[in-house]
Amino acid sequence: MRIDHVGVQLADLESNLTWYEYVFNCQRSWDLTSFNTTTLSRLPGIQRLVEIKNQSLKLHLFQRDDLGGASNTRAQFQHTAIEVNSKDDIEQIVARVKQTKIAQCLQSLSAVVTDADQMTCCYFQDPEGNEYELVAYEAGLEN
Repeated sequence: MRIDHVGVQLADLESNLTWYEYVFNCQRSWDLTSFNTTTLSRLPGIQRLVEIKNQSLKLHLFQRDDLGGASNTRAQFQHTAIEVNSKDDIEQIVARVKQTKIAQCLQSLSAVVTDADQMTCCYFQDPEGNEYELVAYEAGLEN
């Protein structure tokens, strides 16, 4: 069993799409603006859903028209951890985050650290504050 994709709810999909494609080195797979009844009942107000992916990661980025106000419709997770192959992969993604020069992303960017168990990680946020952790395990230590 494996996770197929992570769905990320954004207040402004269009302005964040290029950031996601660049930082995670992804391409658009498909783009939907028409939805079945199940999707409409689960995600009221959904306007657009775009899948982006690379060889090992799929993200479903979507926008709904009801994210304002005090309703509890924002993301319900603390962070998403993405495993990459090596510390070098983490550093390449960190370099792309830095190249975007977006204040929210730069201010949230943690150091790349390796713990006593030889797991290397780094944290950062997208332009809307969704937090990501990049993780690389030394060969033979994968979970």
